[in-house]
Amino acid sequence: MFGLHLVKSGKIEKEFSDILAVEQEDRTISDYEVDVEIDEETARQRVDEAERFVERIEKYIQELSM
Repeated sequence: MFGLHLVKSGKIEKEFSDILAVEQEDRTISDYEVDVEIDEETARQRVDEAERFVERIEKYIQELSM
């Protein structure tokens, strides 16, 4: 729904849909795989991406209220 309503409409850039997809995939893997290990570099990258994602969504919400 994120991609359909926000990305395809041009309200949010596609890169944020890609970030969301990777984060959701990692979450699914970590929920169902017993021996999953994520190295520190990947973890830091995911945190950085998540922070960028949140900042972008906050900006979008602020734009709605203008």
